[in-house]
Amino acid sequence: MANDLSLLSFDNAIFAAYAFYAVLLLMKMLLVQNVGIPLHRVFGNVYMTSEDYKAFAAFAPANGKANMKMAEKVELLRRICANDLENILPFCIIGLFYVLLNPPAAIALWHFRLYAATRFLHTFVYMCGMQPARFICFLPSALINCSMASQLLYALSAR
Repeated sequence: MANDLSLLSFDNAIFAAYAFYAVLLLMKMLLVQNVGIPLHRVFGNVYMTSEDYKAFAAFAPANGKANMKMAEKVELLRRICANDLENILPFCIIGLFYVLLNPPAAIALWHFRLYAATRFLHTFVYMCGMQPARFICFLPSALINCSMASQLLYALSAR
């Protein structure tokens, strides 16, 4: 394990890959949270507060009733956001410490690539309501986090 901060430099291919995939996943989270949910709320007449309803009443359908299908879609997107918070943020933290181990580049890249791919696929199958595909997409990402965390614990316990 290297003892300098050069591992946290974009000159380090492992850190650069980690940063790319972490930012990609965080951008996915932000898009769902800051674009998907508000659009579905406003155009589906689904509001969290009476202030929101007053502010966006012009977009409400003529009958003034919320569209239940849209309300379900908003809740689905909220669950996707919660799931991302529970899974992507730990990846970002564990992954950063994992970079400091200076693991073999090929192994680290596969950890990061597979994690990002399975999280994007997980979001897609979650939106489509596909089970057990959702669990099948979740499992590799959970195992990747466990793999990186166990390597960290092993390296730290050997010190």
